Amino acid sequence: MNIETAVILAAGKGTRLIPLTINRPKVLLPVGGIPLLKRQIDMLITLGVRNIVLVVNYRAESIKAFIDNTYANNDEVSFSFINQGKPLGTAHAVEVTEEYVYPPFIVLYGDIYTTYDVLNCLIKTLDHADAAIVAIKVPDPWNYGVFKVDDKNRIFDVIEKPSPGKEPSNLINGGIYAFRDLVIFDYIRKTGISPRGEKEFTDSIKYMARDYVIKATTVNREKWYDIGKPWDLLEANKAALIHSGMYVDSNADISDKAIIVPPVYIDENVKVESHARIGPYVALLNGVSVSKGASIRNSIVFENTKIGRHAIIEDSLIGANVVIRENVEFLSKWISKDTVWYRLNGKFVDSKVDSFGAVVGDHVFIAEHSIICPGVFIMPKRRVKGLVVDDII
Repeated sequence: MNIETAVILAAGKGTRLIPLTINRPKVLLPVGGIPLLKRQIDMLITLGVRNIVLVVNYRAESIKAFIDNTYANNDEVSFSFINQGKPLGTAHAVEVTEEYVYPPFIVLYGDIYTTYDVLNCLIKTLDHADAAIVAIKVPDPWNYGVFKVDDKNRIFDVIEKPSPGKEPSNLINGGIYAFRDLVIFDYIRKTGISPRGEKEFTDSIKYMARDYVIKATTVNREKWYDIGKPWDLLEANKAALIHSGMYVDSNADISDKAIIVPPVYIDENVKVESHARIGPYVALLNGVSVSKGASIRNSIVFENTKIGRHAIIEDSLIGANVVIRENVEFLSKWISKDTVWYRLNGKFVDSKVDSFGAVVGDHVFIAEHSIICPGVFIMPKRRVKGLVVDDII
């Protein structure tokens, strides 16, 4: 089946990814060195999609500029930008695209990392249904919206966060949908406001499932990540690098005495000095410089950041234009081996991972000999001067 249109929902602020999303929309965060949005669009183009509709709001001008710059010479695909305005929920985000959509079509949440074969399987599922949805196999379905399905993977209902042991399946909503025609818009119009004060797309799906055949495309967890929290971004980055393997740009300047442990992504204009150790699971973006003896593992370092001599960075996200001086150390594990707690939207939450470092905003300066404890974030343009940091700055 040829898919005519793809709708990408890219209006969200990504507040749980602050400070990285203060200066950029979350759909432009890099995974395996490549912005999430580019990954999605390139896969859609490969699938034959020629009409891509982007629902935008937060930093819409950055998204449009990125599309204009990245796809300026691509005549095979056309882009439409629709500003959602006041965010009234995922169903509302899809609803505003109705006049721009030609069926059959795909809807993707813009903060999802997945692979080409997942989208391809979704389209094949649509050959035998009125709609198809990517469904992720997880060990803890009670933390999500769970699909009620039959033995042929037909979806009948979505149960929100059922009690453990009461879940109807181990399949959760993956946020990627395919529709044979435009009937879903009829059900969106019938969708009321949820207790959260929004029109929920899952409610629209539930209503449609009563009258039409909607099937699940089951996917293993390692091929899908919802980039909602900082540690999700690191996990997706690791998965993407494992999938794509080693990449070092021809314009990168890598000392022959540097140690590169694949898989890594090293962009153009990156400089890595002697005895620095990079990898595994590291992405260094355009213009990053890593000084002699520094060590970086399982981290993403954004554009034009400078890493000083013998600095140690593990399991961390470092923003753009950051200066990290010599002998700075980012810790990612507690001696107690407890999981790392982190502040999200003003509340401390358990990340449920036992190895997670820091999130550093853009234009931060960290002085020599500073120690950054696990689970810390540093807001943009802050200065850290030779101390132990164990809370937000």
